[in-house]
Amino acid sequence: KLFLVQSRAAMGEPLVVRDDAPAGIRVLVLNDPGRINCLSEAMMMALREELEQAGADPTVSVVVLRAAGKNFCSGHDLKEVSSWDKARLEGLFALCSSVMETARLLPIPVVAAVQGAAHAAGCQLACSCDVVVADATANFCVPGVNIGLFCHTPSVPLLRAVPKKVASKMLFTGTPISVAEAYKSGLVSEVAPEGSTAAEAALRIARRIALAPRELLISGKAGILAQDRVPIGADAYKAAEGGMCRDLESSVSTEGIGAFLAKRPPQWKVQQEVTQALWLARSGGVGIIGASPKEDRPSHKVMKAMLSYGYQCTPISPKEETLLGQRVFRSLSEMIAARGAPAVVDVFREPSAVPAIIDDCIAAMGHGVKAVWLQEGVISPAAEAAARRAGLVVVSDKCIKIEAERLPGYSSKL
Repeated sequence: KLFLVQSRAAMGEPLVVRDDAPAGIRVLVLNDPGRINCLSEAMMMALREELEQAGADPTVSVVVLRAAGKNFCSGHDLKEVSSWDKARLEGLFALCSSVMETARLLPIPVVAAVQGAAHAAGCQLACSCDVVVADATANFCVPGVNIGLFCHTPSVPLLRAVPKKVASKMLFTGTPISVAEAYKSGLVSEVAPEGSTAAEAALRIARRIALAPRELLISGKAGILAQDRVPIGADAYKAAEGGMCRDLESSVSTEGIGAFLAKRPPQWKVQQEVTQALWLARSGGVGIIGASPKEDRPSHKVMKAMLSYGYQCTPISPKEETLLGQRVFRSLSEMIAARGAPAVVDVFREPSAVPAIIDDCIAAMGHGVKAVWLQEGVISPAAEAAARRAGLVVVSDKCIKIEAERLPGYSSKL
């Protein structure tokens, strides 16, 4: 049944695609769901190339690897491995090992987002990533023993990801383990919370990783690789000691430690959008979309705080007339017509509403809108990417009040 479906490569579609992602994150998508994203020769070549490009890109700090469709990856293309001669098979498995090692040795972290089946070489691929996030549908299996082809190569990272007894049971029985079992054994780093997909949960982790400077993440991953699986005595500690000394010589460490001792946030490049947006807000005001008159609502608390810090805040809501002594406008366009544009648009809305708001902000750039701030919990990668392409400063999934309180010279007055 698997081979009755034409591959996307045969139809001229790319087998690995890039999805929209926040700054510092590269999202790669296995794109052959009709064949359960099997690792054909073409798929593996495309994936290796994309991973190598991500690792070499100075603007990328972390990679998220996910898959289109209901399943992560079914493993090798059995049509290829059952019909090729020995020389071609040797090349195929060498390519597969190269792909796995590219993911494992990539200088930046790789986060796998697994839904549905991660079988055979698909399980191998997940095990080769630094972090594995899976949802409730995920299951992991190395079923080669059931078809007369023992999963020799998938066993390599599997035996290093889970205890030997767990791996042996999987390899000798060919039976899948659930996401709960995978989490318990250490194969899965985090199970996506109910109502969230593996891709969404993986992106949240990637956002947290991308807060750190890229050079620090590179140093950290190199240190993990250098001391992993070596004796805990002199060898492991020698590698770790060298990493500590190298980090302390870097400007990243100088700024980070200095900021900690001065009780201020570090001013790393990854924080530049936050700092830039706050200073734009300070000089050009904030339009708060979704401001609420209810005192217990986050938008009300944030607006009250920002006003007390000296920011000019204008509420935008279709239902109110005034709020905290400020005139309420029905829309951003109404505010621009009556008063002019705010430099920063702060958004308290569901993620589904963000694309339309971003479109309005892009259209209003000529009037003075320069930044979009999506409040904590508000994430819309495609819309964020469109805003950045248009030239807007974008901050997402952060509370503007909390970030304002971290700026040098600002402390909470509430």
